[in-house]
Amino acid sequence: VLNNARDALREHAVQDARIVVELKRTVYHLAIRIIDNGPGIPAETLDHLFEPFYTTKEGGTGLGLSIVQRIIEGHGGLIRVQSRMGEGTVVEIALPTAVSPVATGTFELPLEAR
Repeated sequence: VLNNARDALREHAVQDARIVVELKRTVYHLAIRIIDNGPGIPAETLDHLFEPFYTTKEGGTGLGLSIVQRIIEGHGGLIRVQSRMGEGTVVEIALPTAVSPVATGTFELPLEAR
């Protein structure tokens, strides 16, 4: 996920490129937010982000995010992506620390409006 953010910032030569990683532990899970100020991801691409072999990168395999999703879900977690063109992308990952509502699809950490 961090590599994807870095690559997007480099590919689009973003001025004042920034990637922020936030960690928050709740009673039930560890919430990880990766926020970049890159070009954003088009809606039609967001719909396919986790599909195996789907890629927009030249020479990419399209396996990176599908593998990330499977690993996270294999541990009972969730991953979701929110992006706005021209504003950047937020990737949220929730991993359970105990019996967790994350496994039922409930995030305790709301996405903030950007």
